Amino acid sequence: MRAWCSIRYKYNLTVYELFMESFDSLPLAAVVNGKFLCIHGGLSPDLNSLADFNNINRFQEPPRQGLFCDILWSDPEEEKEGVTVFKSKERSFIPNDVRGCSFFYTYEAATKFLGKNS
Repeated sequence: MRAWCSIRYKYNLTVYELFMESFDSLPLAAVVNGKFLCIHGGLSPDLNSLADFNNINRFQEPPRQGLFCDILWSDPEEEKEGVTVFKSKERSFIPNDVRGCSFFYTYEAATKFLGKNS
């Protein structure tokens, strides 16, 4: 919020809106050197292959749920002192009540996705 105020009052609302429009145009994911997947957030239960990224209309505000939201806001499951907090064997994705949207994803979810897409 402070950054928004700084941009808006230091420059003007037009500059702020141009910044926001540029953020809506940034890539959601990139594969670097054919072997590293770089994404802002993490995995989604709706993400099955790298081709799924191409089906997202990037030039819009992110929705509050679904693939687009998840790859921005999902997080790996938490660890405390090297031990996973959730230890969910039944589910690879646990609702992220900390953020209020998206999921925590497990090591198994990441391994499965990378195995299918390597």
